[in-house]
Amino acid sequence: MGGAQSDEFLLGALVIDYDFGGANLVSSTSYFDRETFTSQDITTSFFNLSGPPNPLTSNTLAPAKVFAQELRLVSSGNGPFKWLIGGYYSKEDYAETFALDDANFGPLFNGTLSYEYETYAVFGEVGYDLTADLNLTVGGRYTDYTTNIDFNTFGFFTNPATSILVVEAQEDDFSPRVALNYEYGDGSVYVQASRGFRLGQVNVPIVTTPADIVPVFFGSDNLWNYEIGAKTSWADGRFILNAAAYYIDWSDIQLTRTASTGFTFIDNAGDARIMGLELESTAYLTPDTIFRANFGYINGELTRSNAAVAPVGTRLPGSPEFTVSTSLQQNFTIGDNDGFVSVDYLYYGPYDDQLVPFGGQPLENGDYSKLDLRAGITLGAVDLGIFATNLLDERPILTRAFFAGEEVTTIQPRTFGVSVAFSY
Repeated sequence: MGGAQSDEFLLGALVIDYDFGGANLVSSTSYFDRETFTSQDITTSFFNLSGPPNPLTSNTLAPAKVFAQELRLVSSGNGPFKWLIGGYYSKEDYAETFALDDANFGPLFNGTLSYEYETYAVFGEVGYDLTADLNLTVGGRYTDYTTNIDFNTFGFFTNPATSILVVEAQEDDFSPRVALNYEYGDGSVYVQASRGFRLGQVNVPIVTTPADIVPVFFGSDNLWNYEIGAKTSWADGRFILNAAAYYIDWSDIQLTRTASTGFTFIDNAGDARIMGLELESTAYLTPDTIFRANFGYINGELTRSNAAVAPVGTRLPGSPEFTVSTSLQQNFTIGDNDGFVSVDYLYYGPYDDQLVPFGGQPLENGDYSKLDLRAGITLGAVDLGIFATNLLDERPILTRAFFAGEEVTTIQPRTFGVSVAFSY
């Protein structure tokens, strides 16, 4: 299987910051213009009704334009009361023209899709120092979204032979946040509760069979995050330990599913809860010897499920239960030249590829260790380095796709190299 791809884009941004003497007005403007073209040879797929060697190609042209503007007024000064207020607007225009043609049977799945997102939002936040060490922050954001979709498709896999779909949807949301932070000595402790919201969107058209139920438009999802954490420093800063524990209540969760044809789409899978713990530590064993270690734990599962998705209690896909990373770096000086030697280790636990319907068995990804070595030295204006990555030559499966057979992605294999950088 082969193909070709091109990607052209233009990105511009303008930021203006004006000081009024008691507050700062910040304006941020951005514009994005992009066009991608993808051509994929799928001669050997089951979509080739004529069969090999008759060529079958899938072509997709996708232009996109995005304009975004944000204005915010932020208080300045050292008083106990701080605030900000702002507004946001964006307009996003996307389109796709796709073609899947068979020389003998004609168009199998051709069409055009255009969709537009328009967003208005206002937000604000106030913070007050209850004491010299205790701060309370309360804020929120109100957002209004409008989505317009125009979809025209025709071909062998389309029922009816020509379909025209026009969808307009509007959603709004208010997401608040409250946080309490206490600072002591060289550390701090905090608690916070916040709500997040993600817009519902249109599914990119895919080839399906009558047994597949693919929503044209999947709805928004939202979550509440409850978190407690601490940032600590010990032994005059030679040992640093940060910890956070969180609980997430996720409603109408958006997750990737796979149709019987191998194409993927987004669906609202139900509700979920996630519990997690994160630990970050840094130890200066000597002024030039630094050891770092991080640990992560995630336990997420469905608490309410759509009947066609997966049973209640199914683990959420895409994230491992455990991750561990460590690094040890030794800095040194030779004459007037600074150098270092480091070793890094990562363990990434197993995780399910995706949610699987009742009675199915999920495929397992991840579950690998990665070991890297690096060394470098600075010689005046020149930085020299050598490295060896993935010394164990692990080849884990990170993602899977089923299209004309199984395709997987993995990490970069064992690699040795040198680097040279100049400062001027």
